[in-house]
Amino acid sequence: MLTNPLLKNIDYDYLYKNGIIAPWYLKPSQLQLYNMIQSLRRVVCSCRRRFGKTTVIGVDFCENCVTKEGLRVFYGSPQLNQSRAILSQVLEHIYAYAPRCKPKYYTQDGC
Repeated sequence: MLTNPLLKNIDYDYLYKNGIIAPWYLKPSQLQLYNMIQSLRRVVCSCRRRFGKTTVIGVDFCENCVTKEGLRVFYGSPQLNQSRAILSQVLEHIYAYAPRCKPKYYTQDGC
């Protein structure tokens, strides 16, 4: 959870329902990557381990799924079981602030 005392009285349900997650959730360096993803069609990033690349993508997924009805999101990884294990953990952390707003999502293994 967040430790910043300025963020304690925020209505997280309102922010989640309106797709406003990145500005308060991401670190400044992650926010730079997020802004690039929002403004460019394709992005290639070379970031160190534990930078938060998956977190940035997870926030982008969450915001887009809330604001764009019927959106389908596809996510892949080198090994079949990695996608679910990694992304589900990130989504759980992102929605920890407003668990009532957590969307239902369905997974499908394979092509």
